[in-house]
Amino acid sequence: MLRHLRSGSVVAACVLLAPLLGACPSGGGGAGGRSAEQGAVVREEFCNWRDLQAPLRQTVVVIDERSLAASEEGRPIRETNQALFDLVSGLGNPSVAIRSGAMAAREQLTIFIAPTSGAAPRLIFSGCLPGVSDQEQAEIDADQSGLQNSSDAFWGHRAQQDASQEQDGFYSALLGALSQAANQRSDDAGRRGPFLGGSLLESLTAVRQLTPEGTAAPRLFILTDLRSFAQTGDVSAARTAGFTDARTAGLKLGGVEVYLVADGEQQGGTARDYADAFFLGSQGDLMSWGGATFSALTAPPATSREYAGSITYPHDQFPMVLRLAADSQGRLVNSWVLITSDAEWATPVSGSLSCSHGECQLTSDRSGFAQVWSTNPDPNPEFLAEMPLSGLRTIEATVTDDTVVGAVSDPIVSIFEGAPEGFNALRFNLTRHSQPGTENGG
Repeated sequence: MLRHLRSGSVVAACVLLAPLLGACPSGGGGAGGRSAEQGAVVREEFCNWRDLQAPLRQTVVVIDERSLAASEEGRPIRETNQALFDLVSGLGNPSVAIRSGAMAAREQLTIFIAPTSGAAPRLIFSGCLPGVSDQEQAEIDADQSGLQNSSDAFWGHRAQQDASQEQDGFYSALLGALSQAANQRSDDAGRRGPFLGGSLLESLTAVRQLTPEGTAAPRLFILTDLRSFAQTGDVSAARTAGFTDARTAGLKLGGVEVYLVADGEQQGGTARDYADAFFLGSQGDLMSWGGATFSALTAPPATSREYAGSITYPHDQFPMVLRLAADSQGRLVNSWVLITSDAEWATPVSGSLSCSHGECQLTSDRSGFAQVWSTNPDPNPEFLAEMPLSGLRTIEATVTDDTVVGAVSDPIVSIFEGAPEGFNALRFNLTRHSQPGTENGG
């Protein structure tokens, strides 16, 4: 523990003195194993702390450099970059973020700057929030109540206290990283205007993914000028443009929750309708628009599983992947169906996973499931062959540790045009797909 305290203190001190020193030495990745870019601050000693289970989610923040105000002598970053400060403090101040439920104890937080040049996002901070949840501490206490070794029992009972003593240093290092980024901000204002032609999107598409393969499922926060999403047409036109622009841009997020945070002024009209469609077409589910409302965030997953196989359409079969993550109450969070046909289409799944005696029932809710692909704001559903999963509104399945058997259907669809008699659902059969780092059968 003393070694962690020392290394963390050195990094924090370096960051706070960065304007004088020029740069901080890059970290070695700590327990988390990430190799940092030069100048990035790394506080990953809590990623695998005391063999406690790592969270099944990680949080990624991308800051549009156009939204980053340059540092000003004598003014703290909370004054020069209030929206950024509010966002990062809500996620990165462990004493607040863990208690509020915005972050899980020891969840990884990774922060990038999307340069105004359109180059690949630049890592400025990576760390896992020091903390032990009340439930974890209770389980530690219960497990160690019978220990004969008083030293082991002492350290176990102090886990929550030990972690809390690291929280201020972690938060100071994070604020130091933000201050350093503001101090090093490019003088180039970047290409302003529509999102499609801007430096933020160019930066996001410059890398295949922002997180390493086999790590916990990410969610993505983007701080930017929401006025870049402005549209002139109605809802249908905005959604159509969003889907079209997504195919043009080729951004593939891989199935993530997306939170768009305004750097200042809000944008009304059909801007959100456009953004909803664009990020859905880019394999993202836009969960929030505007301010950073931490009370509205989804709970962290308690279980996470992935299955792969095929789904049967009337005249063909296509590869299918089902990612199922559920919180402690069995509610689905950041869960996805991915179908590969003419492209890889990712459709978010909301609902519940009810388990008993090693078998679970997946039931979707009434949010509409594949109707999310509709461009028509009319409440009446439409079922079109060109829509992923034909716009069907229900997915149900029986889930075990090894297999998933289920179907996608709709209560008002009794037959598919041109399909064999009795074909009234898209049925799938999947088997467990192991992913290192995310295994948890629940």
